Amino acid sequence: QSKNENPDELWCGDVNFTLDELNAYGGNKEEFARMVGNSGEEFAYGILKSVFEERDTKVLNTYPIFNQFVAKMQKFIDQTDCMVEVIRPDTETFKQPGYDIVIRGTDVEHRVLSQQFFEVKTHTVKSVNRNQIYLSEEQMKFALRTKDDYSVMKISFNPASNLCSLENT
Repeated sequence: QSKNENPDELWCGDVNFTLDELNAYGGNKEEFARMVGNSGEEFAYGILKSVFEERDTKVLNTYPIFNQFVAKMQKFIDQTDCMVEVIRPDTETFKQPGYDIVIRGTDVEHRVLSQQFFEVKTHTVKSVNRNQIYLSEEQMKFALRTKDDYSVMKISFNPASNLCSLENT
């Protein structure tokens, strides 16, 4: 079944939801899709940040910079001081690079040691297509280039409670 075959399902970009869910939020498809997508990305960013915060990592600061949300952290790994950044570019003003969040590890001289890219896919809890993930051509090309350094996080958003949850993929 393609994205457009089910009349009870609506798509805006890569966000999928039902007509009932849209109507409960006033009926503006683009605004609703942006709110659902942003909610999923914010939730995923929080999860990824908390992974490092729970692993004895010193959080240096969290701040918005150049329309990005950045959490800078410091960690000692095998007696080596390194920095970890969890970065979520703001897609309102930033051309989508094929991912939503990047975790970058650097040494004390700011050389990149590792990068992990995350694409966040958010569907509403009532979506019949919530078990499917659609990647754009740009996202697929980026995933093929970065291979094992690329992951998809599947988030479920409940418009009734404004809560998100991470789903197994």
